[in-house]
Amino acid sequence: MIKHSHSFLIFIPAILIAIFALFFRVVQYESINNVPEEETALPDDFRIPIYPDDPIIGKRTARKTIIAFEDFGCEGCRIQSDILERIIAKHPDDVKVIWKGLPVTHFPFPSNEAHRYSYCANKQGEFEPFTKLAFSQFDNLSPTTLDAISEKVELKDKKLRECLENPGTNAHIDRTAQLATILNIQAVPAMFVDFTQVQPPVTVSGWEALLGL
Repeated sequence: MIKHSHSFLIFIPAILIAIFALFFRVVQYESINNVPEEETALPDDFRIPIYPDDPIIGKRTARKTIIAFEDFGCEGCRIQSDILERIIAKHPDDVKVIWKGLPVTHFPFPSNEAHRYSYCANKQGEFEPFTKLAFSQFDNLSPTTLDAISEKVELKDKKLRECLENPGTNAHIDRTAQLATILNIQAVPAMFVDFTQVQPPVTVSGWEALLGL
């Protein structure tokens, strides 16, 4: 009996690790809002607003538009960002992405600051290179990391600091968060095609089938 008790102790570290991993995921991706769907019903003619400061990836004249709500601290968003980049490269005249940053990650670093930096990178015409590097560090979005990325993409430091201090930067992020609540978005990545939310495919061919390419 004593041997069995001691044997059980061997599994305690593994159990603790599993519990911590579950806790990590819950804390990292907290539900964006808990409003019941019936309380946020939208009119049939509702169109997701596109704001002047929303980054556009691809040609503005591309015939198909994907509206992507994503977060830099989300690994699934990183994967989708890479897939969409490949689709745009393959179909440059057919697909563009309207990107809406939605910070929902809180651990190990809050992603809100990364979204503030990306907004300012977009102001300097460096959104795409900044985004690629930020997603590559999705699990380490510390202030030091963000400054290093800004240097690597050669953002002008004075303009960056002025932008980060500008109230309009936070206002843009808050406006996107409010829109996500209106749309009853529960998790990221959240993708919309023709203003209708879709389950994002996990392959290039899957997106091609969905978009009719």
